[in-house]
Amino acid sequence: MKRVGVQAQRTVENVTPVDTGTLRRGWTLSSGGLMAVTLSNGVEYAPFIENGHRTRGGGGWVPGHFMLRDSIKAVESQLGSLITPQFQKVLEGML
Repeated sequence: MKRVGVQAQRTVENVTPVDTGTLRRGWTLSSGGLMAVTLSNGVEYAPFIENGHRTRGGGGWVPGHFMLRDSIKAVESQLGSLITPQFQKVLEGML
C-alpha cells in the first residue's frame, strides 16, 4: 500500500497549483496500518483550492482545482501495475 500511496502523493504534488509552494509541500503520507495509507494536506487553505471558494467580495466563485480527486482517480487506474503479484497472492489467501 505504501507504493500506491507514494504514487498518489507524487501525482497530487505534480498537479497542485503553485504560488509560494506551501500547498505543494503540504502533502504528507502516513501509514494507516497494513492495508491503508493516508494522504493529507494540513495547509489551512487546501480545501478551498481543492473544492473552490467565493471571492472576497462574495460576488464571484473561483472553481476548484480538484487536484486530490483527480489524482486518486489516476492512481486507481494504475492499481494493477502498482500492486505486485506477491501482494495479490497474499490478498487471495486472506479471502
